[in-house]
Amino acid sequence: GCVRDVQIIKNYLETGSIPVDIATLTASEPIHPNSRIPAEEPDLWPTYANVMSKLGKITAQAKSGDCVYLHFSGHGARNEKTGDLDLVLIDDVHGIRYLGGQELAALMGQMVKKKLYVTLVFDCCFSGGILRHGGLQDAATRTIAYDPAVDALYPGVMNSCPEASSSIRDASILPKWLIDPDGYTVLTACGPHEKAQELVLGSREMKREEKKVKNGALSYFLVQALVSLRKRPVEITHESLYRHICIQFHANWPKQYPMCYGNMKFDFFGRFRPGLNANYIQVYRIQGDQGLHLQAGHAHGVCEGDEYALYPLNSPGDVSTSSKRVQLRVKVDNVRDLTSDLVGVEPTSTLARVKTGWKATLLTSLSSRKVLVRLMPSVGDRTQWIAAANERGSLYLSIEGEEGQPCLFNVTRNTCDEYDILDESYQNIPSLPTILCGRKGGVYHVVDILVHLSSFKYFERIENRIPNQSFERSFGLHVRDGAGQDLTKAANIEVQDGDLLTLTLENLGPKPLYLAVFDLGPLWQIDSLLSQKGGPGFRVVEQKNRWYSGKEEIKWRMRVPEQLTGQGQWQCDDILKVFITNKPSSFAPLLLPKVSVSVDGLDGPIRSDFDRLSTFLSGLTTSARGSEHDGMDEWVTWNFHIRTTKEEHGLN
Repeated sequence: GCVRDVQIIKNYLETGSIPVDIATLTASEPIHPNSRIPAEEPDLWPTYANVMSKLGKITAQAKSGDCVYLHFSGHGARNEKTGDLDLVLIDDVHGIRYLGGQELAALMGQMVKKKLYVTLVFDCCFSGGILRHGGLQDAATRTIAYDPAVDALYPGVMNSCPEASSSIRDASILPKWLIDPDGYTVLTACGPHEKAQELVLGSREMKREEKKVKNGALSYFLVQALVSLRKRPVEITHESLYRHICIQFHANWPKQYPMCYGNMKFDFFGRFRPGLNANYIQVYRIQGDQGLHLQAGHAHGVCEGDEYALYPLNSPGDVSTSSKRVQLRVKVDNVRDLTSDLVGVEPTSTLARVKTGWKATLLTSLSSRKVLVRLMPSVGDRTQWIAAANERGSLYLSIEGEEGQPCLFNVTRNTCDEYDILDESYQNIPSLPTILCGRKGGVYHVVDILVHLSSFKYFERIENRIPNQSFERSFGLHVRDGAGQDLTKAANIEVQDGDLLTLTLENLGPKPLYLAVFDLGPLWQIDSLLSQKGGPGFRVVEQKNRWYSGKEEIKWRMRVPEQLTGQGQWQCDDILKVFITNKPSSFAPLLLPKVSVSVDGLDGPIRSDFDRLSTFLSGLTTSARGSEHDGMDEWVTWNFHIRTTKEEHGLN
């Protein structure tokens, strides 16, 4: 299957509209039955010497701005000395030779220095020591046991690689060059604890003596997605492509879950596209199941009755809820922890044409209606306010005097003829701008801010009120300051500007855990601490083994934003929100931006900005079943309240 992977990738690139200089190194089965020599000429074999020669040639000949795509389909091994990835290449003298991860990373670094756009795809395993499955008839794993004798043949290469020691392990299950690539993107076939496997393609009626067609699962789904997108020219980033591949795995091959690291905003084989809209949730079907499902659930704030518009994968990247090109309307019929079920809204809805990978954008969310906002009498005519809220479709406004539960926010008109947003105690919120009542579109500006605040507060409140106690006992979670003091049980954590905090998750159980960490900041932003440099937005925390301590540490420094100190505010509050799940559930792509404390910051095209905030409520991004697809979804959350203080003279 490895040679076929390279062939289908090559065919895809050759049939495109952009000229591509392609080089392939393969080792096909020998022509003669008793021979062990590949069918290709020796200079086309994937030997260490040939691979290094080709990579060196690319670096030397490519020009700034060129795109480089490197695809490896084959076997991976875990280096026993370092725990790092080794790519297994053939050798015409010793049989095999390893290309170490650090060595490969150094080569990628040279390409990045020339300002090349580099995409690296690994359709192999990283979990060394896992041997091939003897009982699997439909798949073969792409890993082999590490042989130290092979590395011993080339000691000079091993010793010359930077960070080639066990010290690179411990705080992370994967080496730093992989999870934090500097200037390039890495797509891998599976998580560090999983096995990259091959699909067996062809008819079930195929005779036993006939040769079955095999492909690596990652290579197959990657090409299928790219071919589908080519049918309608649309720009797609690594991020949206990765999410589509994940949903295909989720629906069709849940035995493994691909990972992506590095810059996610590049086109596939193209340029940087920071403005493309990837703010959607994907839908999927499971083989043998006629239902339609959403990749979000309770953990993401989905509520029964939420409505979505559905679009094909190859719809334009700027599709939004305000578009008139709605293909289908659906609503949530049943909500689980990490996924939900969808049904048609209209009786005549034909959902049969909806395929795995279609995009869902939120139309109406019931979840945000749980955050109430009151209009005080001073705002005047409420007709325009209600119309603006109804147009947004995700906000409930209460009128002063209505009976019911207290409102988290209150809108009033101050003595300067400005709209003010007050908290539940009717106190001013200094991190929010005031809007002149006579300002054009002023009501809509305030409503947009209210939608943002409601999204923020609802996400803050998400919790699993009935967590599985057995799941809670499977890990330890701690927050410590720079001196090592445990602050986990503190009701409020008090720190100074610049102080270092460390979050540690220790896996005490027999299965991997998934960690997502968010900072709910004082400017009403929600940032992922795990996707600031790209990646899926979560960390895999594997159980303790010979290479890994079973612990994951996240370190960060607390700061009072300059936007606040510039207004004389020397103290601020953050909430650190932690999600721990037993299956992948990435929240990274849809986060909340800051609310500008300046009115001038609201003069841009805010409608498109806030359209995506509603989608945030429904499920921030992907969730998938991972390698064990027949178990229950488990998740828990923690909120850590942190107050940061800065001495006033520190700014002088």
